[in-house]
Amino acid sequence: MNAKVRNGDTVDFRQLRYFVAVVEAGSVTDAARRLHVVQPAVSQRIADLENGLGVQLLIRTRQGVTPTSAGLELYSRARSIIKQVAVAANATRERGGIVGGRVSIGLLRSFSRILAVPLFQELRAALPAVLPEIVVGYSESLVQRVNATSLDLALRVLKSGEAVAGCEPLFSESLCLVGSARLLRGQPSEIALSDVGGIPLLISPTQPIHGELQVLAQEAGIHLHTVGSVESSDAIEQLCRSGHAATFLSEMTARALALAPGRKLSMVRVQGFERSICIYSHPEIPKSSSVQACEQMLRRIALQEHARLHVQTQDS
Repeated sequence: MNAKVRNGDTVDFRQLRYFVAVVEAGSVTDAARRLHVVQPAVSQRIADLENGLGVQLLIRTRQGVTPTSAGLELYSRARSIIKQVAVAANATRERGGIVGGRVSIGLLRSFSRILAVPLFQELRAALPAVLPEIVVGYSESLVQRVNATSLDLALRVLKSGEAVAGCEPLFSESLCLVGSARLLRGQPSEIALSDVGGIPLLISPTQPIHGELQVLAQEAGIHLHTVGSVESSDAIEQLCRSGHAATFLSEMTARALALAPGRKLSMVRVQGFERSICIYSHPEIPKSSSVQACEQMLRRIALQEHARLHVQTQDS
């Protein structure tokens, strides 16, 4: 793949691939190692690219390299080109009857313990030619990675009633207050945020919803009895089980914890915090058969686990 540039030279696909690798690695040496080529070859390709375009793409220091504004522009477009080439290659193979290749899937951090293992196992069993890459993160970062073409699919959180191109809704859920049965004894099945004030709370500084809740509480004049912040979700869960405090979790996660061995945790839905979960893909990039097959499996497993947890917690 060649693209004409202003001085009549060309940009070749390998230059773009090397340039993206250098930007992502932060150094030519690390990029060469990842590309399995010698460092001088990478340096020469980048120099040829800059000479051909007539602009500086990288700022070089002893600590590594950072892209210039022109470099950032090329990086964004080059990533899209590389992804398009990969999609075209997969589509060509699929025309020949081969469904396979690398498919990257982003799972919401709160759902990873529920979905990651069954999704991986079923993908490998049903689509042995597909190499699944499962990435875990928060909604906003996963969306950014899909838009940057580093993920093929991702679960995404939408506010109630929100609609986004390229996003297929799966189910809706509430935000839940989760704590020990003793701490939440006597609480109704649903409460308003204003009624949470007397309950000691643990907050995670890395969870976006916790930050949003704190802002909303301040704006509404609601005092949340926060007793501390813990970045580790596992540590927060242990502290909640021991009765030290409660925390806020997605409904699906809350139901899974309420069903865990020992059943020391209870859940209470918080009114006014409905959200939708959808599968998001880049609206301008066609899906290969492999991506479509993985999307169908992700949808089926997510719906299946959501229904299972709902039924089991209703029956318990």
